[in-house]
Amino acid sequence: MLMQTMEEYANWGFHFMEDKLTDDPNYFYRETAFLEVFLAFDASVTENTDEEEPESLD
Repeated sequence: MLMQTMEEYANWGFHFMEDKLTDDPNYFYRETAFLEVFLAFDASVTENTDEEEPESLD
């Protein structure tokens, strides 16, 4: 289960990078490209206190 979760995160990252490069082949050559990625990711996270706690991996 842990390996599957790690693969899903890695694949999401690869697909994200592929989409960015498809839209703009020079996207990651800009000085602020990685900062913009992190800021966009952080802005998309919303806090919801009604959610249940994450499932334990034990």
